[in-house]
Amino acid sequence: MYSYIICDDLATLVNCETGVSTTVHQDNEKFERFCSMLGEGDYANAEQFANAKVAVEKFVDNMSNSAQDFVVRIDGGNLFYSDDGSVTWKQLHNAIADRIEQKASKGYSVTPMLNFVKNMLCNPSKTAIDELYLFLENTHLPITEDGCFIAYKIVGPNYMDLYSGKFDNSVGNVCEMPRREVDDRRDKVCSNGLHFCSKEYLPHYGSHTGSKCMLVKINPADVVSIPSDYNNAKGRTCKYEVVGEVESLSWREDLTERDYVDSPVVDSFGEDVFDDYFNDQPFDEDELLSSIERLCVENGVFYSANDMQWKNSSTGEYVSRSTIIDILGIPCDDVITYEENFL
Repeated sequence: MYSYIICDDLATLVNCETGVSTTVHQDNEKFERFCSMLGEGDYANAEQFANAKVAVEKFVDNMSNSAQDFVVRIDGGNLFYSDDGSVTWKQLHNAIADRIEQKASKGYSVTPMLNFVKNMLCNPSKTAIDELYLFLENTHLPITEDGCFIAYKIVGPNYMDLYSGKFDNSVGNVCEMPRREVDDRRDKVCSNGLHFCSKEYLPHYGSHTGSKCMLVKINPADVVSIPSDYNNAKGRTCKYEVVGEVESLSWREDLTERDYVDSPVVDSFGEDVFDDYFNDQPFDEDELLSSIERLCVENGVFYSANDMQWKNSSTGEYVSRSTIIDILGIPCDDVITYEENFL
């Protein structure tokens, strides 16, 4: 049984069975919907919508009732899970618990988070799981109903990947490589693997006129490493599915659960001034080095073989490799190939 009162500046709902009182003020973005739900007599959902603690408790009940092999409980305000029949309890990382509370308090289904945690625990690498927490803490990528997440990937004008030119990233394709071939070293910021990133990393991806921004669906069980640079905003995986293409103007906007599609979004970037770099056919090494050398001259930088450092051509000041990648707009692997040419 519930009782409620609605005033000009606030609305209060009281759960007479539990004694829990939920108040929403007029300046809260939830106020209008909360009042509407009260007026319609939808009291239980209104309480869950406006009260984060109640929402999380309901989430715990749903999780525990829907999966006997995976149960969750609240203790001291923290969330704990067990995947061995309640024999061993482990605390859910704050990155997961916070996402659960945020989604529950906004009235969204929390089933995707349950599936995400279960998928993540299937990852054979504890290191990868720990790094995934860092990724979640620093990004706001959407979680799909089946427990995967949606990330960004920049590809060439022909939808081939920028690093090897071998993977077709057209919508609907699944790109995959043996997990053992993906570099699992977090300190190797540029290395082997299928790369993905968050919106925050896009400006550092080395994209340029003609690039395409794709949305890829990744199972957390397939993530191998989250490199340490750029605030844990990119990663390497052994498999992903290409689920959509983002218009160029959307790159700077927030990505939500509704922003990926089942068919390509047509975009226009204008004339590609780097057609000679991103050719449909891969460069041989001589062509690659020649192309990078031209880009260096055009952008006023060079690689000093004497001290193995990048420098500004005018001032002689050192330039970091990550800055070079941004300036030249080319993949990290190609920059490394260029450097190794001087060894």
